[in-house]
Amino acid sequence: IFSPMTQIRNVTTASFFPLASGLIGKRSSVADAFKTVADDIFTGAKIDIETLNKEIDDLVSRGVIDQNIQVNELRNILNKAKGGKISFESFMQNPTVQKFVDVYQGGDNVWKVYSDRFYQSALREAFGNPQATPDKVISQVKDWYRTVAKSDFIETSGVTGQKKTAEEALKEVSAYLVTNTIPTYSKVPNVIKAIRNLPLGNFIAFPAEIIRTSSNLLTIGARELTSTNPFIRQMGARRLIGASATFGGIGSIVANTAGYVTGVTEEVMEKARRSFVPPYERNATLIPLTSPDENGNFKYFNFSYSNPYDTLFRPINAVLNAVGDGSLIVFNALFGSPDNPGAISEFLDPFITESIGTERIADVTLRQGETRQGKKIYDNRVDDLTVKIARSLEHIIGGLEPGAYRSAKRIYEGATGTFSDAGTARNTKDEALALLS
Repeated sequence: IFSPMTQIRNVTTASFFPLASGLIGKRSSVADAFKTVADDIFTGAKIDIETLNKEIDDLVSRGVIDQNIQVNELRNILNKAKGGKISFESFMQNPTVQKFVDVYQGGDNVWKVYSDRFYQSALREAFGNPQATPDKVISQVKDWYRTVAKSDFIETSGVTGQKKTAEEALKEVSAYLVTNTIPTYSKVPNVIKAIRNLPLGNFIAFPAEIIRTSSNLLTIGARELTSTNPFIRQMGARRLIGASATFGGIGSIVANTAGYVTGVTEEVMEKARRSFVPPYERNATLIPLTSPDENGNFKYFNFSYSNPYDTLFRPINAVLNAVGDGSLIVFNALFGSPDNPGAISEFLDPFITESIGTERIADVTLRQGETRQGKKIYDNRVDDLTVKIARSLEHIIGGLEPGAYRSAKRIYEGATGTFSDAGTARNTKDEALALLS
C-alpha cells in the first residue's frame, strides 16, 4: 500500500470488473464515483458531510465497499504477527498510514460505487420506481431472486426486524450483483482462509475471488437471459458480452494492435517467448512496445500484470504454448517442464508457491544462493561463509523494502546510468512507464 506502482495498478486493474459485466454507458459516472470516494478520504469544507456520511454508511452496510482483498489480508497477517504490544489497529491509528490504506482501498471502492449506481439505475428501469409503484418493485424483486439468485427473497430485515421497503429491496439486488461479480473479502471461502495460514501463496484470497466471481459472471448472465423481464435479459446479454471480451478478447486486441503498430508479428513474439522470455512470463500476454532494432531487439510489456482475470487464461496459454513448441506431451502440457510452466501449475501457482518470506529463505538455503528465476545471490563455490551470510541477509531483508523506495531507486538508477545487479542499464522512461502501468 506504500508503493506508488501498487496504488496506481490497484485503480487501473479494478476497472476490468465493471467492464466484465458490460457496465458501460451513461447510467453511472466514473468521475462522480471518484469524487464520492475522494470526498470520503479527503473531507473538505465544501462537502455536505451529512449527505456523504449517509451514502457511505449505506454502501458499507450493504457490503458494497471497504471489502478490499489486499487490505483485509494485510490486517490478518499483521494481527497474527503481533506479540501483544503492536496490533494492526494501533498501526492503523497513525494518520499517515491510515491515509495510504484509505487511498488504496479507495481505488477498489471507486469501481464498486460506479457499479452499484449503474445497477440501481438499470434495476429502476427494470423493476419500476420504488416510491411510485412499491408493490410492483417488490414483486419484480421476488421474481428476480427466484430466477437469478435461485433463492427466496427475505422480506424482513435482519437488522431492524421490519419489512423491507421497495427501495431497500432494489438496493439489496444491486449489492448482490456487486459483491458476487467483483472480488469481495467477506465472500472468501473458509477453505481459502485456512490455506492462508500456511507458508504458501501471497494474498491467495484474490485469485480465489477471481475464480468465484468469474464463474458467477457467466452463471448470473445465463440466468438473466431466462428472465421474463426484457430489461433483465438485456443485462444478461451485456454481462456475457463483457465477460467474453474481458476474459480473452481484450488481451488479443491490444496485442494485435501493438504488433501492427510496432511491426512485431505474432511469429516474432512467439520466437522471443521461446528464446529469451523468462519462464514466469512464458504463458503471460506480452505486448510489444517498440519496433525491433538493427539487432532484432525490442521492448515488451507484460499485460497480464494489468489484467486481474489473468488467473483464468494462463493455464489455457500454457497448453497453447506447448502446442506451439511442438512438444504437446500430456504431462508437460498439464504440469509443465523446467522451461515452461504447465496448465495445472499455472492454475495452482497462486495457492501453492512459497510466500514472499518463505521464498527468500529458501533461496539462500534450499536453493543454495539462487532464486527460482536463476539469479545468483552468492556463489557457493567461491564465496566464504561471511560473504554468504552477508548476501543472504541482504536478500532476505530486501523483501521488506518499501515499494515507494524501490520505485524511486530504479528511476534514480535510470537517470544516473547506474547498472542493475543483473548487469543491465536502467532506463528512466521505462521505469516511469512501469510506475504508471
